[in-house]
Amino acid sequence: TRYIFQNCYSITGVSDGYLNFGLNYGYRSRSINDRVFPLGYDDTGVNNIEIENIDFSHLNIDPNRINVWFVGTFGQSYDLLTVIDAAREIEKVDPEISFILTGDGEQMGKWKEAAHGLKNIVFTGWVGRAELKYISLNTHIGLMAYAKNAPPGLPNEIYEYMAFGLTILSSLQGEAKDLIETNGIGLVYEPLNSDDFLKKLKEITKNKKSLVDLKKNSRKVFEQKFNSSIIYNDLVYFLQNIATK
Repeated sequence: TRYIFQNCYSITGVSDGYLNFGLNYGYRSRSINDRVFPLGYDDTGVNNIEIENIDFSHLNIDPNRINVWFVGTFGQSYDLLTVIDAAREIEKVDPEISFILTGDGEQMGKWKEAAHGLKNIVFTGWVGRAELKYISLNTHIGLMAYAKNAPPGLPNEIYEYMAFGLTILSSLQGEAKDLIETNGIGLVYEPLNSDDFLKKLKEITKNKKSLVDLKKNSRKVFEQKFNSSIIYNDLVYFLQNIATK
């Protein structure tokens, strides 16, 4: 690994953290030949789907509520028990807020049992692209509910939520937290802390106008920085220059 990074002409990474990993292994300083190219997201596949004549009643989603949406594999890297605990408190005081949990996995049984009896939580299971588009159009907040020991980084969800124009509520620290706070696209809560989760959720949802503004800004940031077509064009240009040199 050290040999590769010491002898390559250029290093690219999906974030500063990953790029610095390569630079450190190569005992080298960053140069103009070393660049970050984020993962980004291609939203054309979802946006081009027509959903006007499709019945989505089976999803049990109320578009008139403030919907908080989690999409992911129900595995050990995620923590929805904190969210479910918070949902139990929210149901008592604010029936306007609902949680949509999309996905499946090893923790589905445990999370469903924990959410038993709660009317403000909907488990959709895995969904197709048409369902993704419908849910995204009727959702306000994208949830990145990671466990405390989850590896830091910039996962796909952050770009996908921005593409859907969603405000992000995340438990990830490190670069994900920096990206969210620097670009003003959401808030970050402490992992495993349902009280802090409630505090940050209330701050985001305190009035609908500010929520709409946050959603617009999230989409704007995506279009300016994280649309995959922009990123890939920059990468092609960069690689051509590297090859020419």
